[in-house]
Amino acid sequence: MKKTKKNFFKVIGTIFSACGITATFTACYGCPGYYPSLYVNEVDFTVFYDADGNGEYDENTEDKLIKEIKVSEKENPDNADITDEAGNISLFTPKDSEVTFVVEDIDGSENGGKFKSKEVTVDFEGLTGTAKSVKVALEKDTE
Repeated sequence: MKKTKKNFFKVIGTIFSACGITATFTACYGCPGYYPSLYVNEVDFTVFYDADGNGEYDENTEDKLIKEIKVSEKENPDNADITDEAGNISLFTPKDSEVTFVVEDIDGSENGGKFKSKEVTVDFEGLTGTAKSVKVALEKDTE
């Protein structure tokens, strides 16, 4: 009887040990979340107010970089971020050849004026795996 009881506990102990080792290896692997093969293009945005209307940023004029501007992917609004103090932001996008982004002022007049929203289409044809710089000129919203 003692031997049967001892063998029973040995079997139970072995089963628990095997389950514990399996759970540990599974936990060490971690959760898959970032798939580099899906997000290969990077877009570096610079958002500015174009005071002189020429479409180019010139620090010697009244043009100014705008903080607190939301840039989001039109087809995937969860892929979004807000510009920093220098009006810059980087987003990673899927392998599409063209991606449309929505650039919008989210804080009203707190960043120097209320600005009109704008859609910007970025073409990645032949640029898979690289970064692309895009300058976005916004106009003040007078309404």
